[in-house]
Amino acid sequence: CPKCSTSNIESALYCGECGNKLPTSLPTDPFRVAAQTPLVTVDFDRVRQVTAEYLGTLGTANRVGAAKVLPWVCAGLLFCFALPMASVSCAGEKISVQGYSLAIGISIEGEKMDIVWPASLALCLAVVALIFGIAITKQRQPECGTGASVCAGLCFYALTQIPNELKKQAGGSMGVSINYEIGFHSALFFCIVVVIVGVLAYSECSQKPTPARRE
Repeated sequence: CPKCSTSNIESALYCGECGNKLPTSLPTDPFRVAAQTPLVTVDFDRVRQVTAEYLGTLGTANRVGAAKVLPWVCAGLLFCFALPMASVSCAGEKISVQGYSLAIGISIEGEKMDIVWPASLALCLAVVALIFGIAITKQRQPECGTGASVCAGLCFYALTQIPNELKKQAGGSMGVSINYEIGFHSALFFCIVVVIVGVLAYSECSQKPTPARRE
């Protein structure tokens, strides 16, 4: 304070002793402030260690991704058999047939329809693929991913044989046309997806997480 020489804090506007108005302080010198600011030190070894641990955890999370997805895509393949797979048109009438109906045989207009063996085989393979998909989430065995992929591949082949078997059962009847519905095409699509996801699940489950290197 220029009046009573009392020391006050820099932000004070009036003297705490005599109440005199204090002069406004000059702008702070940035170079002096920078010189008084302590430097921040970075422990690069610690940064590398934390980064390695994080990447190791991230890698483990990615490895379990396909294994978790596999049973769901297998369930999607099995669900396709509940959708209309084929439709038979005769004399202006159209009858849609679900996949499981082709597999187990149904009665159409009082006549027993023969079991379409490719559909039965495809349905069984889809069930086995789902079992492998569930098993890989429990046991974490890479072979389960391979089993699901193989079953899906064989299921795809069996589905492609359904048109030939239906034409054979129709016996070349005049006026009979067979069309393939959304269930058939969806099943083919899901077979391909299960094969791809099964291979990824095998690759991910067969790799062991690399432990973080500590220094």
